[in-house]
Amino acid sequence: MIKLDLGALSEDDLKKVVFKRCSEFGSVSTVTIVKHDQRYNFALAAVEMSAPDETLAVLKSLGDSKVDNMVVIRIEQEEKTN
Repeated sequence: MIKLDLGALSEDDLKKVVFKRCSEFGSVSTVTIVKHDQRYNFALAAVEMSAPDETLAVLKSLGDSKVDNMVVIRIEQEEKTN
């Protein structure tokens, strides 16, 4: 899971952030924002990695589930502190 300020980020911004976070674990093939609904304060991203070990590393650190080299990552609204 990744926590971000969803109200301040467009779908393209979310893609860039997810790409950057996942690239720490290896080579990212694709990032797709599957659902981005500000009403419910969450988004889902599907990330395809180049190698199985990279996929497992992303799954372990950020992901919720995986199919082949694709990891599903939940993005939630970060808590705001004053």
